[in-house]
Amino acid sequence: MTAPVRGSASGWPRWPGPPACSLLSADPTYTTPFTTVGDDTTAATLVAQRTCPVDVAANAGEETVPVMSMVKSARTVRPVCAVTCRRLALSTKVDRVGTWIGTSGWSYEHWQDVLYHGCSPADRLARYVAEFDTVELNASFYRWPRDAAFTSWQRRLPDGFRMSVKAPRALTHARKLYAPEYWVGRITAAWDRLYDKRGVLLVQLPPGMERDDARLDYFLGLLPCWVPTAVEFRHPSWVCEGVFALLERHQSAYVVMSGAGLPCVLRATAPTAYVRLHGPDNHWLYGGSYSDDDLRWWADRIREWQGQGRDVYAYFNNDGGGNAVRNARTLRSFLG
Repeated sequence: MTAPVRGSASGWPRWPGPPACSLLSADPTYTTPFTTVGDDTTAATLVAQRTCPVDVAANAGEETVPVMSMVKSARTVRPVCAVTCRRLALSTKVDRVGTWIGTSGWSYEHWQDVLYHGCSPADRLARYVAEFDTVELNASFYRWPRDAAFTSWQRRLPDGFRMSVKAPRALTHARKLYAPEYWVGRITAAWDRLYDKRGVLLVQLPPGMERDDARLDYFLGLLPCWVPTAVEFRHPSWVCEGVFALLERHQSAYVVMSGAGLPCVLRATAPTAYVRLHGPDNHWLYGGSYSDDDLRWWADRIREWQGQGRDVYAYFNNDGGGNAVRNARTLRSFLG
């Protein structure tokens, strides 16, 4: 990885390259034990017992740990839990690292010329999945879908596709994660319906929400271990080592951001790296199209995370003029 260079007004190390990213640690790598999922019979038993199979380095074989006690103990190892096992018999070993590149949302009228080419709104998802293998569901932020919608997506999406889902603003912006129990129940029910098509739960906190470790810790602790989570912070008080350590304890990803007025901090805190590319325009969020040089720079960062054994999810949110589609295509081509 290219060495950081200092010189920013804040005193943080600054990264060379078009996105002007920074890194708060000279060595951000985070390693964790991995475990392999058992068969369906084992999974069915685990569902009934509400337990997780956990790989314990000092103990050959499998140990079962109650789900909620595992969560409250800060998840210092990576669990693969009951509901995931029931449908998803995938190994999470390093040699199964995957990279998913897509867009934030898939249904935009102004994408007709760049993606749909005359498709009706009802056919847009089918056209999207014919080209991309992941999407970040944004509509869930404004109105949380019914469970039946997640069941339908699970059935309609092709094998290997991953749908990441943005948490509802009723939880993140109205309640600011306060008393999250109701929404944790809704989210986990939806996650169960997605089964093998689920990606990452995106939790975007509002710009006015200052750092509150206790509230974030409580919320993340309520989520079952089979709901991988990424948190996007919009207030600068969150960007610090204490918060990164909190995310690491919960194996939740820090969302690396690119966009006007947003700090681009290259920090990975989980087995998954999560990137949101809101556009290269320095004045308008979601504006502009990334240059090929920008995207080659991001491709290099993704390769670095891949080399650390991490899954990578990257979504373009600069939807205007179809820029997100074009940029996602180009980035994928650079990654080969």
